Amino acid sequence: MIFIPLPRAMSNRVFEHEKESLGSPDSEKLKLKTIVYIKEVGLEVEKIIINSNLTAEEEFAAEASLINVFNYVSDTGLTNIGARHHSSEALMVDEYERINGAVELEVKDIKHRILVIKINRIYHRGMDEKVLYDAVLGVGRASKEKVKTIEYVFCVYNLLIVAVYKPSEWFVCKEAKDRLPRQDIVLTLKTENRLFFCG
Repeated sequence: MIFIPLPRAMSNRVFEHEKESLGSPDSEKLKLKTIVYIKEVGLEVEKIIINSNLTAEEEFAAEASLINVFNYVSDTGLTNIGARHHSSEALMVDEYERINGAVELEVKDIKHRILVIKINRIYHRGMDEKVLYDAVLGVGRASKEKVKTIEYVFCVYNLLIVAVYKPSEWFVCKEAKDRLPRQDIVLTLKTENRLFFCG
């Protein structure tokens, strides 16, 4: 699907992607590859003008909203890479409240020794708790002496605490290969001395 809300000054934009695909049939852009595939199987690209006479700013907001809605529904196959303009993502009300109603954690509120692990690259909505747990157990760079004093591990996604664990034991990777949290961890000279926890 390709959504194109039309700003006032770009009335021919609806045809640009299809025209570009004809001139670049070997392009690696997913949008253009999709158009080429549609043509190869003997179909036509259906063009839908959802809104028109928009300012450029209104167009970005409309496009971002449509992308958010369709990306929230799984398997829609959107190819727009412009989804990041003027947008975060579609959220359930409880997710929105949790993120936007979150109270900032202040140093004075921390009563325990904590370790914070940023999980921005691995976390996604609806992630299974076991999968999240296995992903954040390690492999981290830290001193074995320092982690002995850690009482809680906070998993932070976009500044929001999404999980808290109480480690019961810490291990050095090369000394406990059979207990590594994930099977995909390949130890190298750089990672073999990193630590992971069980809890």
